[in-house]
Amino acid sequence: MEPVADIELVTRFLFYGREDGTYFATNGNNQIDKHTASIKRLIRGGKGREVVDLIKQISIEGRAPKQGPLLYALALCARCDDKLTKIAAYQSLIEVCRLPTHLFQFIKYAEEFSGETSGWGRAQRKAVSHWYNQPSFQKNPMKLLRLGSKYRRRHTFSHQDVIRLGHVKPDGPHSAFAIRYLAKGKENVDDIDTSDGMISNAYLFVLALEKAKNCSPNDTSLLCQLIKDHELSHQHLPTTSLTSAEVWRSLIYTMPITALIRHLGKLSKLHLLENGSMEEAHVIGRLENVQNLRFARIHPFTLLTAWNSYRRGHSGPYKRLIWTVNHKIADVLETAFYKSFASVEPIKKRILIAVDGSEAMMQPANGMNEVSARSTAVVMAFIFAKMADITEVVLVKDQLYPINLDQSDTLEDASQKFSINGTCDYCDPCKPINWARENKMKFDAIVFFTASLAFNNNVNPSASMRQYREELGIPRARLVNVGMASNEFTVTDQTDIDMLNVVGLDSTILTIISDFFKR
Repeated sequence: MEPVADIELVTRFLFYGREDGTYFATNGNNQIDKHTASIKRLIRGGKGREVVDLIKQISIEGRAPKQGPLLYALALCARCDDKLTKIAAYQSLIEVCRLPTHLFQFIKYAEEFSGETSGWGRAQRKAVSHWYNQPSFQKNPMKLLRLGSKYRRRHTFSHQDVIRLGHVKPDGPHSAFAIRYLAKGKENVDDIDTSDGMISNAYLFVLALEKAKNCSPNDTSLLCQLIKDHELSHQHLPTTSLTSAEVWRSLIYTMPITALIRHLGKLSKLHLLENGSMEEAHVIGRLENVQNLRFARIHPFTLLTAWNSYRRGHSGPYKRLIWTVNHKIADVLETAFYKSFASVEPIKKRILIAVDGSEAMMQPANGMNEVSARSTAVVMAFIFAKMADITEVVLVKDQLYPINLDQSDTLEDASQKFSINGTCDYCDPCKPINWARENKMKFDAIVFFTASLAFNNNVNPSASMRQYREELGIPRARLVNVGMASNEFTVTDQTDIDMLNVVGLDSTILTIISDFFKR
């Protein structure tokens, strides 16, 4: 088999943080610094700009599950010795670093690559200055002010640090106002002419931020008015104020839908979602708005996780937060989960989903509080059955049991269909591949959900998959092994670009696997 092309290894890195075709959902074993050899080879071979273009493309399209590998690769390109690659990397800074958090993380990585030097050469200072003076901030200072005040410090850097180290100079009056405030605070903008309407609005926002920052825990009425008038988020408020029910009552009406879903437990804990309340009606209305959920790119798995978490009435195994469940909210989350499939881009592939039926699957799934690997695998099979054009689902024990999942099935229906008596001690990962081969069933991809990817030495899923491809004439059929209850893994053939290992679980898994099918 031919070696994997470097550009494909880079693609793996940008998606998974590793070159070997393994994705760790928990970040525990990524060892990101040990997986950049392909990037360095391409730079040395005069193809650094291709790497930068790929970073930019994946970032703009929002395909990567996490921003870290993209920023690490961009920083590596920016700090390399190849002039054209360096220029391309810094020119891409605005498009890849869309939030201050991204900018700070990029700078952190760039300093790591710089070794004993500061890493603040002329090219980086110019790029950072351009970031703070980008056209959208020039047009409206409120955009930079909102982002900057929401993300004041991350990855050991603050705006004050970065503006000072980058020798950032404003290019116009609008960006000047925001930059001066972020660099030195309100006193630095008190003398600015506010006759310009946008600057006047920005100054009022700054006054609101300062009032909020200096509010005592007893000033809840003032805080609530500031939240209402200026759409402040919880990141703008003093930590001491975030125990107030009235403050959170005001935040309900201004927070983005993703934040609202994330804080449903806390809102119920504070008795803000009582039956018949205005807040209950508002939250239900937002969760029922399918178009808003689609616009916010809320994935079905995110809604499912929120539904399962909320209806339990507590957060995590240690029950640090306990609340009384509002069953109307729980029901609307369930409904939103089922409706959200209409907004998901379908997977136009023939897929075989195989679920391990061994006793080991009763262990908790990594990354999923109090949920077994078996239950999580059923959820995954259910979601793929909804998303893919053609899906065959099997439960793998001493033999294979086909599971007929209909489009009309609920998750409870799916769980019932998987409830076949008995378990086995060990599940052979080759069994679903061999079953498909022996029955001449053509699939574009085979996905195996199991407890651990630490397979026995006499088991070789890679060889079984190659035999399947050859006999059925599907040279690019893909194999995905998902180990849900263990961090141990045996890597499948690293030279095979059509094989992927996933270790652990998080909300990005479905995106990772779906994109792997499409590439």
